[in-house]
Amino acid sequence: MKRFTAIVICTLSIISCSEDKTGKRAFVYDEIQSTKKTITLDQIGKTLKFIPLETTQEAQVGLISCISQTKERIYVVSANPDNVFMFSKEGKFIKKISNCGRGPGEFFSVRQLYIDENKNLLVLFDLFKIMLFDLDGNHIKDIPHIPCFNNGILLENKNLLLCRQTVQGTEKLRLAEISQEGDTLATDNNNFFFNSENLMVFPVYKSFIKYGKDVIYQQQFQDTIYTYNPRTHELDYRYSFDFDRKVSIQEAFSDLKSKFENLVIISNYLEDKNYIYIDLYINTASHEMYIISKQDGSCYKADFCYTEGLNITFYPKWESGDAFIDFVDISNMNYTEKNQDSTRTAFARFLASKGCKNTESLDECSNPVIVIAE
Repeated sequence: MKRFTAIVICTLSIISCSEDKTGKRAFVYDEIQSTKKTITLDQIGKTLKFIPLETTQEAQVGLISCISQTKERIYVVSANPDNVFMFSKEGKFIKKISNCGRGPGEFFSVRQLYIDENKNLLVLFDLFKIMLFDLDGNHIKDIPHIPCFNNGILLENKNLLLCRQTVQGTEKLRLAEISQEGDTLATDNNNFFFNSENLMVFPVYKSFIKYGKDVIYQQQFQDTIYTYNPRTHELDYRYSFDFDRKVSIQEAFSDLKSKFENLVIISNYLEDKNYIYIDLYINTASHEMYIISKQDGSCYKADFCYTEGLNITFYPKWESGDAFIDFVDISNMNYTEKNQDSTRTAFARFLASKGCKNTESLDECSNPVIVIAE
């Protein structure tokens, strides 16, 4: 039984973290990856929409770390340099939030954002603070927090739940709940420690998702998914995965060159009403997505390739309401082997066939194409 430390004003109390797996769902990887069944986007009731983002001198999107949307706009967090871009649902550039610094409304390293459309609120999570903007990009206020807790989500009670990305393997805390005044209301100790050569080989898109009213959490490199209860500050077991590893993650991280064989790690996860979507990294070099039915536990391998001959597959990375979001990096497209026609040119023709405009101008400097499944 793990302990969750709650700090409310000046009162210290200890609250247990529920991790009892008795009677709970645990999915066995051998059974998942041995499935012969596949499932398509049509079969799960999703239709893809493609949105090429306008490229201008001011709007040059770098390495994408987060994407979200409202009914009218798309918001993109870009690293190197750190910027937040706002586009229309047609991909037209609207505005850029680019305030590098440590002052009010300025950020050092933003990796995540959270949108509450009903409250007209855009939340940016920086390494050293949280920044609140309205959806037009006007700064409201900054909230100080524990350094390096730059992944978070806004709770229904208006508090913010933060987690720290696992980088060094020596992090003391994994979760913190803070008020919008910056008061720490609860913290959860980390119990996953290791020595690592290089964790940059494992991209991390998020630790939290919000499905309905549930705030769902997965600690980086861990196999258990939790539901966070903001009223009691408890992490409740939701489901887990049994990968039957021959070498522990801690051992593998200490020597990635010789011990990563058959290493399977959860890279990303999503949920909707009917399914659980798990994106797994295999041997640090490839990844596979599996779909699990919530109704009967049936497992399927995702067949989300949507372009014949180009082998471009939809790997949903973010969730916004009922929509899943991915992107295609135009700048990194290579040449096909069969006809030596550039993949970029072929993909541009594909986009034109889907009704996208001005696709003939796509080149190595073009911004990514946002792909939304609804």
